[in-house]
Amino acid sequence: MKEFKKIIIVEDEALIADHLAMVLESQGYEIVGIADNANSCFEILDKGEAELAMLDVNLIGDLDGVDIANQINLKYKIPFIFLTSNTDSRTVSRISLTEPYGFIVKPFQENDLKPNIDIAAYNWNKRQSEKQEINKSENDSIFIKVKHEFVKINFEDILYLEACDNYTKVHTSEKRHMLSQTLKSTCENLPESIFFKTHRSFVININKLDSILPKSVMIGDKEVSLSESGRKALLDQIKAW
Repeated sequence: MKEFKKIIIVEDEALIADHLAMVLESQGYEIVGIADNANSCFEILDKGEAELAMLDVNLIGDLDGVDIANQINLKYKIPFIFLTSNTDSRTVSRISLTEPYGFIVKPFQENDLKPNIDIAAYNWNKRQSEKQEINKSENDSIFIKVKHEFVKINFEDILYLEACDNYTKVHTSEKRHMLSQTLKSTCENLPESIFFKTHRSFVININKLDSILPKSVMIGDKEVSLSESGRKALLDQIKAW
């Protein structure tokens, strides 16, 4: 099982960040960087050293910890754990949509850190193993449960997927299907070479993409939301001229 020893801390309170770094280092982890805002965080992540991120929610600047988590899911593909004192329903709901690998409430207990990192490592490795098995297969379709039967949906027929609370809407050229699982869980069964997350609530079939607008993409006559970070990652992936 892959262990996560190299950690980035994203925290805008210097005393908390320094204390967290000291505790983690005493437990055998390496701190590859400490950032107090999104831009500094991305600069550290771009170096490719971090194996796990510990994120506070409230940060200096326009982007907060939840925004960083969404970008990590889009681009950096490493597990992250939230470390925050914000437990109001709106914040928890935003955090949940990113499907974090851990959540620690501040003020944290030193003994809580390693178990949460170990759980994050276990869940990450499990998901990666499942994705590898899917990628090994020659399948070009999935089966979706509709009432009392399973219906085969070819990847090429899927236009885009849409998050709807804890459900996922699968839009095809002919109809729409509702799945009783989150968008992130659904996408773990789809090939990354074909499906791309344009927004925290939308994943598109790149092969169906017709045009890219400043804040959306067009798939036929359907307009799908596109976040700023998603737009940059999409343009990088398709190598736009």
